Amino acid sequence: MVKKLFLLAVFCLLPLWARAETLSCKFFSVNMPDGWQAVTPPTEQMGMTNAVFVKGAGNPSVSLLVGETAGTDIQTIARIFAEQYKADKAPMQKNGRYYFNFSRQKQPCQAWIAVQNSVFMVTTLVGNPREGLRFMKEHVSSTAFPGLLPQ
Repeated sequence: MVKKLFLLAVFCLLPLWARAETLSCKFFSVNMPDGWQAVTPPTEQMGMTNAVFVKGAGNPSVSLLVGETAGTDIQTIARIFAEQYKADKAPMQKNGRYYFNFSRQKQPCQAWIAVQNSVFMVTTLVGNPREGLRFMKEHVSSTAFPGLLPQ
């Protein structure tokens, strides 16, 4: 009887386990929460790894771009991306990372830039920044490069 109850419990919980999806690359792993989807799962092209995650109809969205610094310092990398994204102000430094705000299609956006060893990551949050950061803190991890993740 106990064995039958155990098997019944396993079969009932199996659909819950099957829904949990983990997407990984050599820089980070993402445990996909309910309501979120990977528009672009971690994909490497031309030496860069890119991933885009959205909640619901696309608000908020989180994108991750990882690549080699090629000897470029974090301040220069932050300035280059701030110019590219037409930041409201120059990048600011906080806890060893740089960040700046910008707008995209009239939505508030933030970008966080971090460097660990010879690798940089640009994390871009579009829409609700608190929800985007919560996604990053609760569902994105990195064993090899924890210093790249926003704190």
